Amino acid sequence: MTSPVTAWPSGQHLVEWVGGAGALTDTSLVLADDLVADATAIILDRVDPDKLPAASTDCPRQVARAIILEAARLLSRRDSSHGLVSFGDFAARLANVDVDIEACLRHWGTDPEP
Repeated sequence: MTSPVTAWPSGQHLVEWVGGAGALTDTSLVLADDLVADATAIILDRVDPDKLPAASTDCPRQVARAIILEAARLLSRRDSSHGLVSFGDFAARLANVDVDIEACLRHWGTDPEP
């Protein structure tokens, strides 16, 4: 399978995705880089390494998007440390699975493709 490739995501990509570049400091960029590194580890645990491009600098676009989505998910946990988010008198439990991440990883996973 061929797929468009891009660079591996960084904290700057996360900041741009969530729209917070205006308040970016060196400290927040380091934290964003850490979140992206954690998200990369989480996503790569679910990806078949044999399906990744041979060049270590190339990241499939769908995998890069999954990493940014996972990093944004981790970032949003600051407002929901126990997996609950509340809006006044209403509270909801966050889903364990993000369907958009699943869609991005469909062809990159370790499970046999149908």
